[in-house]
Amino acid sequence: MGNNTRKFFIWSTNACIERILDCQKIHDYLVHNGWVSVKDLSRADLIVVSTCSLTEEEDKSSEDYIRFCLRRKRKTAEIIIAGCMPVIVPDKFSKLGRFLTVSPTNFDALDKFVKGEYGFNESAEPNIVVVSKFHKLLFKKWLKLTLRMRDWFSGFKSKKGLLPGFLAFLRKHAGTVGSLSSAIDPFLVNSRNDFFYLRISRGCLGECSYCAKRFSTGRLKSRDREAILREFEAGLKKRYEKFYLVSEDCGCYGRDINSSVLDLLEQIFSAGREYRFKLVIPNFNAQWLVKYYEPLERMLVANRDKVLYLQVPVQSGSDRILRLMNRHYNIADVQKCLLRLKKKAPGLPLKTDIIVGFPGENEEDFLRTRKFMEKMEFDFADIFPFQNRQNTPAYDMPGKVPEEIKESRARDLLKIRKYRPGSVVILKKAVELVKDFYV
Repeated sequence: MGNNTRKFFIWSTNACIERILDCQKIHDYLVHNGWVSVKDLSRADLIVVSTCSLTEEEDKSSEDYIRFCLRRKRKTAEIIIAGCMPVIVPDKFSKLGRFLTVSPTNFDALDKFVKGEYGFNESAEPNIVVVSKFHKLLFKKWLKLTLRMRDWFSGFKSKKGLLPGFLAFLRKHAGTVGSLSSAIDPFLVNSRNDFFYLRISRGCLGECSYCAKRFSTGRLKSRDREAILREFEAGLKKRYEKFYLVSEDCGCYGRDINSSVLDLLEQIFSAGREYRFKLVIPNFNAQWLVKYYEPLERMLVANRDKVLYLQVPVQSGSDRILRLMNRHYNIADVQKCLLRLKKKAPGLPLKTDIIVGFPGENEEDFLRTRKFMEKMEFDFADIFPFQNRQNTPAYDMPGKVPEEIKESRARDLLKIRKYRPGSVVILKKAVELVKDFYV
């Protein structure tokens, strides 16, 4: 390796698969232009930090990563901030220094910095990625804990006493292990690196009042269906058995190119008829479930043995809250579709996302959500306390729910969730996390 070889290091602050694939594409783009990837950021001439800004906690985590890079990098190394943070909360990292920034909608801005022979948009969409190459969950937790402890020790003299302050610190962060356990997805344990990923679109058509992510990912931009099918067929020939559709909203795929997700799924199942494979259909907004239900049901019933799971983010069981969220469906229609699907395609795994503590959510609204969850018995559910993100319509909505009530409601739903990680699953996850450090 010559002394003039340019070296780079890429980090993702979150395991969001959309941003992980972005990291892989940046990696491939740089390698194509003669750069060399290194595992030690202190040896890199260029450091790319792909940030997450889904919640305030993710903002803090992204800042932690940037500070860590600033401490460890060589003096001449450049840092590029990518991901959602540059668009959603640019003020959060601007105080740390001046950086080149790129977002999911303008990665071609990298061309001005790299000045290579190949442009970013000439790089192919990646299908294979070792997730732990770009994101290590245990490192993220360690970094958070050590920095919070450093902050506490540096300021403990202003507290009333060492022991009370330390106990308060432990109480605040004691939920880390519990949160890791509750977040274990049984469908993704020890398998995220085994998927063949198919990015079908970027952005979405929604304008959910709580969502800031859409500011960074933009409006829907669907990929050509034939290109997706060619990639799928290539994955089959390579003997991949797990395929993952990557999109901010799978359900709206194709509506900007005179096509639909139904057309895409039909051709995928047709092309894979003679093969053994499982397909993940994530982020299927309930709006599109209702709209496409009849033909979608026929397709899923006929191919239920080829679906690893279908994820339908419902967000709330209260129609009043759904209207405030600007989600375009009512809970009766969604429940009718899902119950019918469970009956017609027994054994088809269903997942959902739920937000608790949205502004104005009262006890009756929450109980409606709880009742919906109890009736549906989802195979897995991600439960999120509402996060107040700047520049969203929900940011200025009245009736903010106190943090302790949001956390209590989230814990309540986790208790009735069908899935409970058993000891074997937890052990598998632990082994996976430890193995991350050796990739």
